[in-house]
This record gives sequence, C-alpha cells and structure tokens, in this order.
Amino acid sequence: MRVICKNTRGLKDTRIWEILNELTAIQWDILLLSETPAPDDDVLLTGGHRLLTSNGGDIYAGVAVMIHSRWCEHIINIGRISGRIMYVDIRIGTMIYRYIAAYVPHSDYTFQVFEEIINEMRGVLEDGRKLKYKCILGGDLNTQIGHGDRSNYLWDLFQELGMTITNLSDDSLPEEKWTFRSSLGILRQLDYVISDDSLQCESAGPVDYLDLGSDHRGFQQCIEYFSRYFYQGRGLPTRMWIGIDFSRILRICLRRISEAWRT
Repeated sequence: MRVICKNTRGLKDTRIWEILNELTAIQWDILLLSETPAPDDDVLLTGGHRLLTSNGGDIYAGVAVMIHSRWCEHIINIGRISGRIMYVDIRIGTMIYRYIAAYVPHSDYTFQVFEEIINEMRGVLEDGRKLKYKCILGGDLNTQIGHGDRSNYLWDLFQELGMTITNLSDDSLPEEKWTFRSSLGILRQLDYVISDDSLQCESAGPVDYLDLGSDHRGFQQCIEYFSRYFYQGRGLPTRMWIGIDFSRILRICLRRISEAWRT
C-alpha cells in the first residue's frame, strides 16, 4: 500500500490533470494532499479514481484525499473536520484504515490557532483508536520534528497515541531528506507521513515525482502486507503485497555495503 503526501500549492483542474498524468507511471493507492484551496467536493476522476476535498471556508488552507479506483468501493466514511483536517475510512480485508490529510498552520499563526488544529487532529486520531482503526496521517506539518515548541507538541501527541513518524526512521542521507526548499535555497523537512505503530513499514522517503512546480517534495510510505488476505469477486482470496519500493531498498543496501567496505 503506497501512501503519498504532497503540498500541491493549489488544486485547479489543470493541476489535477498533472497529478493524474504523473500517477500513470507509478503504483499508488492513496494521496494525502495539503494547501488545496478547493470547495468541499467529491469528484470522480478519469480512471475511476476519487478526489475528496475540504476547505472549511478557509481560502488559505484546504486538504484533500485522492483514492485509487481499486479502493473506492471500500470507502465506509468521510470526515471533513475543517480546512486543515479531513479523513477517509477504507475497509481493506478485515481491517479498516483511517487516512488523514493534515495542513498545520505555519509559525506566523498564533500558538492558539496551531493548538486548535492539533486538537482537531487529536480528536480524529483518538476516535480512530477507539474504533480500532489503523490510522495513517500525512501532510505539511509546517515544522521540523525535533526543533522548537510546536515540534515538541506534535512529538508528544504522536508518542501518546502510538504513532510512528516514518521520516525519522528513513535511512537516507540528510541532504536527501528535505521536503521543502525555501526561496533562499534552504532545505527543510516539513512534510511527514505518520502511521500506527502496528503497521509494517517497508520503506519511506521523499519522492521527486508529482513536482507540480511546488516548492515541496512529496513523501511516501509503503506498507507491506504478507499475512492479510483481500477478498475479491466470488470471495477467492488474493494475497496482498503492495507498494514495496525495491529500488530504494537496493540503494540503501548498496550504500551500507559501501560504508562497511570503507571502514
């Protein structure tokens, strides 16, 4: 299962077409999009994919979830909390997964505004845990985890709720981890995918596709299924093994061999 988060800097029709065009070349399942100031909507896209948006009347915010056609019939609930938090619940096999798109206010907003959005995020995550759903949250958190009070606030929340920040477990080099490039060329890590501790993360890292002219890179997480079965058609079980990024695993292995050889 490949989940990608991306700050799109807008979501006009032409941008949606660009996204769909780039996605034809890769395997994907769920897109968690931020800074998508589009009206609340539910759009059926080319190929049978589905785009759900929420902006809560905030023209400077907006979040969206794009679902691959293979999962559209398995959507059981949609929650539009605000222009910065929304979620979609999808049943996959015997489990229900809650995919949450988030767009946290940047530091120009007061801490009170920041706290309001984090409380919305907490409510969605706590509700998911209560229902025994597996939660996956992705988006532009507008902070670098490990730097500052807002970062610590988010860290404490995810630790309390049993969530793993997959960016922090990424083995890539520091210069490869950035997800935002400022106008001065400063590289920062602002976009994250955070998932339930119990999920098996096969790989995670920034991606250069879905460029869209944005100053943000996308970030993807691939979740591995070996023992789950998904029933299709007449109920015949089909083993799931989705979204494993073998090329990235190979690069990591080669780099570690090279480092060991030099030492």
